[in-house]
Amino acid sequence: LKKLDWDGIVSRLTCVFAFSSDDVWFGVTNLIHWNGFTFEKNWNPVLDEFYDKTINKIWGTSSEDMYVVGNKGLIAHYDGREWRQIESGTDLNINDIWGSKDKSGKGYEIICVASNHLSDPAYSRKILQIQNGQTIEKSTYPIKWTLYSTWFIHHTKYFVSGGGIYEKYFLENKKWVNNNFDITPYYIYNIRGSQTNNIIAVGGFGEVVHFNGLSWKSFYDETKISGNYYSVAINNNKFVITGYSGRTAIIKIGTNY
Repeated sequence: LKKLDWDGIVSRLTCVFAFSSDDVWFGVTNLIHWNGFTFEKNWNPVLDEFYDKTINKIWGTSSEDMYVVGNKGLIAHYDGREWRQIESGTDLNINDIWGSKDKSGKGYEIICVASNHLSDPAYSRKILQIQNGQTIEKSTYPIKWTLYSTWFIHHTKYFVSGGGIYEKYFLENKKWVNNNFDITPYYIYNIRGSQTNNIIAVGGFGEVVHFNGLSWKSFYDETKISGNYYSVAINNNKFVITGYSGRTAIIKIGTNY
Protein backbone atom coordinates (compact mmCIF):
# COMPACT_ATOMS: atom_id res chain seq x y z
CA LEU A 1 0.00 0.00 0.00
CA LYS A 2 1.26 3.49 -0.85
CA LYS A 3 0.31 7.00 0.24
CA LEU A 4 0.45 9.55 -2.56
CA ASP A 5 1.21 13.15 -1.69
CA TRP A 6 0.59 16.45 -3.43
CA ASP A 7 3.23 19.04 -2.50
CA GLY A 8 4.04 17.05 0.60
CA ILE A 9 0.42 16.73 1.68
CA VAL A 10 -1.33 13.37 1.62
CA SER A 11 -4.54 14.17 -0.25
CA ARG A 12 -7.73 12.17 -0.59
CA LEU A 13 -7.71 10.18 -3.83
CA THR A 14 -11.10 10.44 -5.51
CA CYS A 15 -10.71 8.08 -8.49
CA VAL A 16 -8.26 5.98 -10.50
CA PHE A 17 -8.08 4.89 -14.15
CA ALA A 18 -5.42 2.60 -15.62
CA PHE A 19 -4.49 2.25 -19.29
CA SER A 20 -1.71 -0.21 -18.41
CA SER A 21 0.41 -1.19 -15.42
CA ASP A 22 2.80 1.71 -16.12
CA ASP A 23 0.18 4.29 -17.16
CA VAL A 24 -2.19 4.95 -14.26
CA TRP A 25 -4.00 8.20 -13.40
CA PHE A 26 -5.26 9.26 -9.96
CA GLY A 27 -7.70 12.08 -9.26
CA VAL A 28 -7.00 14.49 -6.40
CA THR A 29 -7.64 18.24 -6.74
CA ASN A 30 -5.66 17.80 -9.97
CA LEU A 31 -4.00 14.62 -11.31
CA ILE A 32 -1.18 12.27 -10.29
CA HIS A 33 0.31 9.93 -12.91
CA TRP A 34 2.12 6.62 -12.32
CA ASN A 35 4.62 6.00 -15.14
CA GLY A 36 5.87 2.63 -13.93
CA PHE A 37 8.68 4.15 -11.88
CA THR A 38 7.42 7.25 -10.08
CA PHE A 39 4.24 9.12 -9.16
CA GLU A 40 4.28 12.40 -11.10
CA LYS A 41 2.34 15.50 -10.14
CA ASN A 42 0.46 16.36 -13.34
CA TRP A 43 -0.66 19.93 -12.70
CA ASN A 44 -2.50 21.88 -15.40
CA PRO A 45 -4.46 25.15 -15.21
CA VAL A 46 -7.68 23.80 -16.74
CA LEU A 47 -8.01 21.23 -13.98
CA ASP A 48 -7.35 23.94 -11.41
CA GLU A 49 -11.04 24.71 -12.02
CA PHE A 50 -11.69 21.40 -10.25
CA TYR A 51 -10.05 22.70 -7.05
CA ASP A 52 -12.50 22.24 -4.17
CA LYS A 53 -14.94 20.81 -6.71
CA THR A 54 -13.43 17.30 -6.88
CA ILE A 55 -12.46 15.11 -9.82
CA ASN A 56 -15.03 12.32 -9.63
CA LYS A 57 -14.09 10.02 -12.52
CA ILE A 58 -11.55 9.53 -15.31
CA TRP A 59 -12.17 7.75 -18.61
CA GLY A 60 -10.35 7.59 -21.92
CA THR A 61 -8.87 5.50 -24.69
CA SER A 62 -5.25 6.47 -23.89
CA SER A 63 -3.19 9.11 -22.10
CA GLU A 64 -3.52 11.15 -25.31
CA ASP A 65 -7.34 10.97 -25.29
CA MET A 66 -8.61 11.31 -21.75
CA TYR A 67 -11.60 12.87 -20.01
CA VAL A 68 -12.15 13.91 -16.39
CA VAL A 69 -15.48 14.88 -14.82
CA GLY A 70 -16.21 16.51 -11.50
CA ASN A 71 -18.55 18.52 -9.33
CA LYS A 72 -20.34 21.69 -10.45
CA GLY A 73 -20.74 20.37 -14.02
CA LEU A 74 -17.03 20.26 -14.84
CA ILE A 75 -15.76 18.22 -17.82
CA ALA A 76 -12.27 18.44 -19.34
CA HIS A 77 -10.50 16.61 -22.18
CA TYR A 78 -6.80 16.00 -22.84
CA ASP A 79 -5.64 15.33 -26.43
CA GLY A 80 -1.99 14.60 -25.65
CA ARG A 81 -0.97 18.24 -26.02
CA GLU A 82 -3.35 20.37 -24.01
CA TRP A 83 -6.38 20.28 -21.74
CA ARG A 84 -9.66 21.89 -22.76
CA GLN A 85 -12.76 22.42 -20.68
CA ILE A 86 -16.03 21.19 -22.22
CA GLU A 87 -19.19 23.15 -21.45
CA SER A 88 -21.69 20.80 -19.79
CA GLY A 89 -24.66 23.16 -19.55
CA THR A 90 -25.26 22.19 -15.91
CA ASP A 91 -23.91 22.90 -12.46
CA LEU A 92 -24.96 19.48 -11.17
CA ASN A 93 -22.16 17.21 -10.00
CA ILE A 94 -21.03 14.92 -12.82
CA ASN A 95 -20.57 11.61 -11.03
CA ASP A 96 -19.48 9.18 -13.74
CA ILE A 97 -18.33 8.90 -17.34
CA TRP A 98 -18.04 5.88 -19.64
CA GLY A 99 -17.31 5.32 -23.31
CA SER A 100 -17.79 2.49 -25.80
CA LYS A 101 -16.41 2.04 -29.29
CA ASP A 102 -18.86 2.95 -32.04
CA LYS A 103 -19.78 -0.19 -33.97
CA SER A 104 -19.09 1.68 -37.20
CA GLY A 105 -15.47 1.95 -36.05
CA LYS A 106 -15.51 5.74 -36.45
CA GLY A 107 -14.99 6.66 -32.82
CA TYR A 108 -16.42 6.34 -29.33
CA GLU A 109 -19.79 7.06 -27.78
CA ILE A 110 -19.28 8.80 -24.42
CA ILE A 111 -21.91 9.34 -21.73
CA CYS A 112 -21.91 11.15 -18.36
CA VAL A 113 -24.47 11.14 -15.55
CA ALA A 114 -25.03 14.11 -13.24
CA SER A 115 -26.91 14.63 -9.96
CA ASN A 116 -26.35 16.24 -6.57
CA HIS A 117 -26.85 13.10 -4.52
CA LEU A 118 -28.19 13.65 -0.97
CA SER A 119 -28.19 17.43 -1.36
CA ASP A 120 -30.82 18.12 -4.00
CA PRO A 121 -34.43 18.04 -2.78
CA ALA A 122 -35.70 18.16 -6.37
CA TYR A 123 -33.83 14.95 -7.29
CA SER A 124 -32.46 16.65 -10.41
CA ARG A 125 -30.64 14.41 -12.87
CA LYS A 126 -29.06 14.67 -16.30
CA ILE A 127 -27.62 12.23 -18.83
CA LEU A 128 -25.12 13.92 -21.14
CA GLN A 129 -23.55 12.60 -24.32
CA ILE A 130 -20.19 14.09 -25.31
CA GLN A 131 -19.95 14.48 -29.08
CA ASN A 132 -17.48 16.57 -31.08
CA GLY A 133 -16.35 18.43 -27.99
CA GLN A 134 -19.89 19.38 -26.96
CA THR A 135 -22.56 17.88 -24.72
CA ILE A 136 -26.03 16.75 -25.77
CA GLU A 137 -28.67 16.17 -23.11
CA LYS A 138 -30.43 12.79 -23.39
CA SER A 139 -33.73 11.58 -22.00
CA THR A 140 -34.03 10.52 -18.36
CA TYR A 141 -37.74 9.59 -18.66
CA PRO A 142 -39.29 8.17 -16.47
CA ILE A 143 -36.46 8.19 -13.87
CA LYS A 144 -37.44 10.21 -10.77
CA TRP A 145 -34.33 9.83 -8.61
CA THR A 146 -30.68 10.90 -8.70
CA LEU A 147 -28.10 9.17 -10.90
CA TYR A 148 -24.55 8.18 -9.98
CA SER A 149 -23.12 5.80 -12.57
CA THR A 150 -23.35 4.51 -16.15
CA TRP A 151 -22.02 1.62 -18.20
CA PHE A 152 -22.91 0.48 -21.70
CA ILE A 153 -21.89 -1.17 -24.96
CA HIS A 154 -22.71 0.96 -27.99
CA HIS A 155 -26.00 0.05 -29.70
CA THR A 156 -26.29 -3.08 -27.54
CA LYS A 157 -27.33 -2.23 -23.96
CA TYR A 158 -27.20 0.93 -21.85
CA PHE A 159 -27.37 1.14 -18.05
CA VAL A 160 -27.59 4.06 -15.63
CA SER A 161 -27.85 3.67 -11.87
CA GLY A 162 -28.38 5.56 -8.63
CA GLY A 163 -31.85 5.48 -7.13
CA GLY A 164 -32.46 2.29 -9.11
CA ILE A 165 -30.92 0.52 -12.10
CA TYR A 166 -32.34 1.49 -15.49
CA GLU A 167 -31.65 0.13 -18.97
CA LYS A 168 -32.43 0.52 -22.65
CA TYR A 169 -31.20 -0.98 -25.93
CA PHE A 170 -30.58 2.25 -27.83
CA LEU A 171 -29.61 5.62 -26.38
CA GLU A 172 -32.09 7.38 -28.70
CA ASN A 173 -35.00 5.46 -27.19
CA LYS A 174 -36.94 7.92 -25.03
CA LYS A 175 -37.88 5.59 -22.20
CA TRP A 176 -35.61 3.85 -19.69
CA VAL A 177 -36.87 0.47 -18.43
CA ASN A 178 -37.33 -0.48 -14.73
CA ASN A 179 -38.62 1.35 -11.68
CA ASN A 180 -36.76 2.43 -8.56
CA PHE A 181 -36.99 -0.82 -6.57
CA ASP A 182 -37.32 -3.38 -9.36
CA ILE A 183 -33.79 -4.78 -8.94
CA THR A 184 -32.65 -3.62 -5.48
CA PRO A 185 -33.98 -1.37 -2.69
CA TYR A 186 -30.49 0.07 -2.14
CA TYR A 187 -28.82 3.04 -3.83
CA ILE A 188 -26.36 1.93 -6.55
CA TYR A 189 -23.16 3.98 -6.67
CA ASN A 190 -21.31 2.18 -9.45
CA ILE A 191 -22.07 -0.22 -12.30
CA ARG A 192 -19.52 -1.90 -14.57
CA GLY A 193 -19.42 -4.90 -16.89
CA SER A 194 -17.19 -6.92 -19.19
CA GLN A 195 -20.07 -8.00 -21.46
CA THR A 196 -23.84 -7.58 -21.35
CA ASN A 197 -24.09 -10.99 -19.63
CA ASN A 198 -21.53 -10.11 -16.93
CA ILE A 199 -22.43 -6.89 -15.11
CA ILE A 200 -21.94 -5.99 -11.45
CA ALA A 201 -23.52 -3.08 -9.58
CA VAL A 202 -22.62 -2.06 -6.01
CA GLY A 203 -24.08 0.33 -3.50
CA GLY A 204 -25.61 1.16 -0.17
CA PHE A 205 -25.27 -1.08 2.91
CA GLY A 206 -23.02 -3.48 0.99
CA GLU A 207 -25.38 -4.35 -1.84
CA VAL A 208 -23.83 -6.27 -4.74
CA VAL A 209 -26.00 -7.40 -7.67
CA HIS A 210 -24.92 -9.37 -10.75
CA PHE A 211 -26.60 -9.60 -14.17
CA ASN A 212 -25.98 -12.79 -16.18
CA GLY A 213 -27.74 -11.63 -19.34
CA LEU A 214 -31.13 -12.93 -18.27
CA SER A 215 -31.70 -11.91 -14.65
CA TRP A 216 -30.26 -9.99 -11.70
CA LYS A 217 -29.10 -11.71 -8.50
CA SER A 218 -28.38 -9.96 -5.21
CA PHE A 219 -25.54 -11.10 -2.94
CA TYR A 220 -26.57 -8.79 -0.12
CA ASP A 221 -26.76 -11.56 2.50
CA GLU A 222 -23.10 -12.38 1.78
CA THR A 223 -21.73 -8.85 1.20
CA LYS A 224 -23.72 -6.55 3.54
CA ILE A 225 -21.74 -4.09 5.66
CA SER A 226 -22.38 -1.09 7.91
CA GLY A 227 -21.36 1.26 5.11
CA ASN A 228 -21.39 1.47 1.32
CA TYR A 229 -19.57 0.10 -1.70
CA TYR A 230 -18.68 2.99 -4.00
CA SER A 231 -16.75 1.40 -6.85
CA VAL A 232 -16.36 -1.81 -8.83
CA ALA A 233 -13.98 -2.86 -11.60
CA ILE A 234 -14.48 -6.03 -13.65
CA ASN A 235 -12.22 -7.82 -16.12
CA ASN A 236 -13.50 -11.07 -17.61
CA ASN A 237 -14.26 -13.29 -14.60
CA LYS A 238 -12.51 -11.21 -11.91
CA PHE A 239 -13.81 -8.15 -10.09
CA VAL A 240 -12.74 -5.76 -7.33
CA ILE A 241 -15.10 -3.82 -5.05
CA THR A 242 -14.14 -0.91 -2.77
CA GLY A 243 -15.98 0.94 -0.04
CA TYR A 244 -16.08 1.30 3.74
CA SER A 245 -17.63 -0.33 6.78
CA GLY A 246 -17.76 1.77 9.92
CA ARG A 247 -14.37 3.53 9.96
CA THR A 248 -12.60 0.79 7.99
CA ALA A 249 -11.79 0.79 4.27
CA ILE A 250 -12.98 -2.30 2.39
CA ILE A 251 -11.45 -3.99 -0.68
CA LYS A 252 -13.06 -7.21 -1.90
CA ILE A 253 -11.82 -9.35 -4.77
CA GLY A 254 -14.11 -11.92 -6.34
CA THR A 255 -14.38 -14.38 -9.20
CA ASN A 256 -17.25 -15.07 -11.59
CA TYR A 257 -17.74 -18.54 -13.00
